[in-house]
Amino acid sequence: MSKDMLKPGQMVQIAPGHKSGFGGRQGKVVAVSMLDDGHNKVLGALVDINSPLQVIIEPESLEEWRPEAQESEWIEFYI
Repeated sequence: MSKDMLKPGQMVQIAPGHKSGFGGRQGKVVAVSMLDDGHNKVLGALVDINSPLQVIIEPESLEEWRPEAQESEWIEFYI
């Protein structure tokens, strides 16, 4: 994903096989910020993956995720 497309509250999926070990997981972007690791500055997104921790992932390793498109076994209707 492009860094310009990321925004807080957006649902994303981490690329499969990501080096963090959380590849394929879905979550919500909490914040997008520049991070200083002591050697250089990198752009990262803080992602809540519905576990006790949140992970920081680079934008290139994220893709937009739409939960309603993934759950085809359920049908929603109003009575």
